[in-house]
Amino acid sequence: FDAHKIADLVNKTNKQTRGVARGLFPVRLEENGLVSALQELAQDAGAFFNTRCDFHCDTPVVIRDHTVAMHLYYIAQEAILNAVKHGHAQCIEVSLTSMGGNHCLLTVRNDGATLPLQPSQSRWMGIRIMKYRARMIGADIKIQPSTLGGTEVLCEFVRELKTEAVAP
Repeated sequence: FDAHKIADLVNKTNKQTRGVARGLFPVRLEENGLVSALQELAQDAGAFFNTRCDFHCDTPVVIRDHTVAMHLYYIAQEAILNAVKHGHAQCIEVSLTSMGGNHCLLTVRNDGATLPLQPSQSRWMGIRIMKYRARMIGADIKIQPSTLGGTEVLCEFVRELKTEAVAP
């Protein structure tokens, strides 16, 4: 009987380790794009943190620039981690929306504690990381209390930057 429990624990640990490793380098991001990677992130986070984590994307949003996609993925990952770790969220919603033209919005909303006026230094580190990543891709990011309670991270970005042709 104890051997079965140990085997189950080892299998769960292996699965969680693979999930963490995938989070460090999300292979799905390269294979199937940001939408698939975010969908898998939400699913894995829900299972790993034992919380409800849903992903919504009504219209496929294709991000051809791998660097932009990676930064957006890690912003979502950090927002989910902060929701669980600091907000003690039970429900997290991740969405990717096309706002028309090249403008898109990544939203991570949770039902946990609202962002305190004086967050702890560890919480500020996560916020600084998300803001840094947003700056790296020219995105605007807002981290604010949600109107439904909890906290929301809103990251508005341009899907593809238009480059001007340089005259020879």
